[in-house]
Amino acid sequence: MKRAERLLRLRKMAGMVLELRAASLAKAAAEREATKEKLAALNRLPDADAMQDMTEAHRFLVYEGWAAGRRARLNQQLARQEVVWRSELASARQAFGRDQVLAKLQEEKRKPRI
Repeated sequence: MKRAERLLRLRKMAGMVLELRAASLAKAAAEREATKEKLAALNRLPDADAMQDMTEAHRFLVYEGWAAGRRARLNQQLARQEVVWRSELASARQAFGRDQVLAKLQEEKRKPRI
């Protein structure tokens, strides 16, 4: 097998790996963003007029007790997702670098030597 053929095959494989890593990164980012949105939804404040009613104020305090526990679990989940996202980002960067290096090698091979 000639060097040009090997480079072509390597470039195709590197492209497939890059696509896979990019898809994994996108999935990890989407999961992380979904958790961030859930956290943001827990931080809503009631209307000031509603807090004048004792029943509504009591409901809000009960909700806040539940929301505090939910926030703690979501923050732990977000921390785990952040680690996964950073790992996927590093993998995607590495795959991108390999793809770019192989592309550059292919371009150099195509250029006529002087």
